Amino acid sequence: MKHRPEIDGLRALAVLPVILFHAGFSAFGGGFVGVDVFFVISGYLITGILLNELAGGNFSIRRFYARRARRILPALFCVMLLTIPFAWMWMLPSQVAPFSRSLIAVVGFVSNLFFWRESGYFAAEASEKPLLHTWSLGVEEQYYVLFPLALWLLWRMGKKPALIGVGLAALISFAACEYASRYAPSANFFLLPTRAWELLVGSLCAFAHLNHPPKKNDALALIGLGLIGAAVFLFNEHMRLPSASMLAPVLGTALVLLFATNDTIASRLLSWRPVVAVGLVSYSAYLWHHPLFAFAHIRSFNTPSVSLMLGLSALALLLGALTWKYVEQPFRLKTHPRYVANRPALLAAVAVALLLLAAGVHGHLTQGRLAQWTKNAPENQRRAFALIDHERARNFDFDNGDCIFNANSLTPEVGERIVACAKKYGKGIAVTGDSHAMNMFHLLKVKIGTRPFMVGLGQGMCRAYAPLPTCNYDKLQVLLRAHSNLFHTIIYEQAGWHLFVDARGSEIDQDMISGLPLDARVSDFATNKEHVNSVISYLKTLAPHARIIWLGPRLEPEINEHAVIHLGCDYPFALRPNQVEIFAQLDDAIEKQVSASGLEYRSQIDSVKLDMAKDFMTCDVTYWKDRNHYSEAGEKRFGARLTLDGVLKHGQ
Repeated sequence: MKHRPEIDGLRALAVLPVILFHAGFSAFGGGFVGVDVFFVISGYLITGILLNELAGGNFSIRRFYARRARRILPALFCVMLLTIPFAWMWMLPSQVAPFSRSLIAVVGFVSNLFFWRESGYFAAEASEKPLLHTWSLGVEEQYYVLFPLALWLLWRMGKKPALIGVGLAALISFAACEYASRYAPSANFFLLPTRAWELLVGSLCAFAHLNHPPKKNDALALIGLGLIGAAVFLFNEHMRLPSASMLAPVLGTALVLLFATNDTIASRLLSWRPVVAVGLVSYSAYLWHHPLFAFAHIRSFNTPSVSLMLGLSALALLLGALTWKYVEQPFRLKTHPRYVANRPALLAAVAVALLLLAAGVHGHLTQGRLAQWTKNAPENQRRAFALIDHERARNFDFDNGDCIFNANSLTPEVGERIVACAKKYGKGIAVTGDSHAMNMFHLLKVKIGTRPFMVGLGQGMCRAYAPLPTCNYDKLQVLLRAHSNLFHTIIYEQAGWHLFVDARGSEIDQDMISGLPLDARVSDFATNKEHVNSVISYLKTLAPHARIIWLGPRLEPEINEHAVIHLGCDYPFALRPNQVEIFAQLDDAIEKQVSASGLEYRSQIDSVKLDMAKDFMTCDVTYWKDRNHYSEAGEKRFGARLTLDGVLKHGQ
């Protein structure tokens, strides 16, 4: 295809917002749409080449894949190889292990599937994943496994059927995207079926230019640039994306491709030499920027400075330029003095792919090079790791062989045991909820004094407003309807972060707190009053059978294990700004709703009075099992402060 410098300018317009978005500059809140611009450009260019070959009768699938390999692999493999030693030096075993698996996924061009299953693109912890950005390569290469063959088959029926087929595919993919944006947002973001329409829009533009040059339309080309700019500066990660809203950058790119001819204002802007220069190195710069930013976050758990992120952004462009000149060009240009011929290029690709796979398998099988890390890590890191590792191995199971036990599943046999315990000792105590309730059972069993009957009915991930098939809520109702006098008191507890909602009213992800830099302010999350009311409605169904106490959420440190181990057991950890305030507001909001319902509420925050300077960890003990569960030592420490003695010891 004839070279169009404005397309290089479009590439610059795509890569710079992506880099600045990942660098954390809030003005570029929609910078992630640069990837969507790339998709449209890619669909346009590749389809244009395929159509010209099909029309000329010289289409070759072998030649197509050889071109793709020469375009994609050299720079990609170079960046991956140079990323590995820094990952081994600076990442913890628990980070090296998934990084190693991501190496394997990238080589297989399925990293979009890998990261879909592992984490969200906008999750706070995503900033510490050096290869997360390769998800877009996975989408593209999966597309180009299928599209050339499909286009070849359609072309055999004629140009018009091929055009109709591509158009229908684009409409189906767009409809799937809009549907999945509501019901499967993570899959919608990462997977080909809901992303293909963006590439297909580019393909449709290529059909428009088959045997016809671009038609000049200054107004439409400028509107296209405006749509892209509006998305970059007005979109944000809290929107439901990708969805119909993504039509702005996608159609904006299409308008530029279709109507920005050489003598338009849009073309002159995009063809400015510095802009074109950035566009030429955009692919390599894109590959470099995320590892640079990820290692900056891994090396410091506070918010990186503006100067640092600007410097790394510039470094990404510089490394991109060097990679373009010394890695990309020798593999792509036959006229290059150091052009790599087919056979050595193939051998090099296979050799490097095997090396990357070997590094990935090694990291996976060695648990992230755990032995090497343990040997070389500083003492304060090793001790922090040992404390966390000990707690990680401990589960919440307990059974004294009589009537104090944690029942993960309220089976008929467990129900019969509870009935027998009530006959033996009189009414007991039940603790129900999610994993925090399981944790609370252990805390309370050391406080119950001489009371011989307490059963834990909590289950991980089980909240009363969202019961899973494995949860005990319905089974407890059935048991109490059949045997009304089993419990004197039923205590409910659940994780507090599940009761927060973000600015869109959606339940937040835990990483939206724990994944933040340690000095970052926690957002002003609101209380999910609908979920609180759902819990209250459930607890009311139990009220005729026992005294019901909602034990309010604990103040959660939400400091992830990577930060704890990296900084060491002697680091003065503290809660983030605004963290105390939002949990206090949540506590007050729940208490008001519970009190208005006639049920009983006890504030755990008020009684425990967490003091992070004393209540987090030392080099001899940790009081937290993880980001929000008490450790065994924490159960004893905080249990001594919890004001439920009247209920637990005397049944009053």
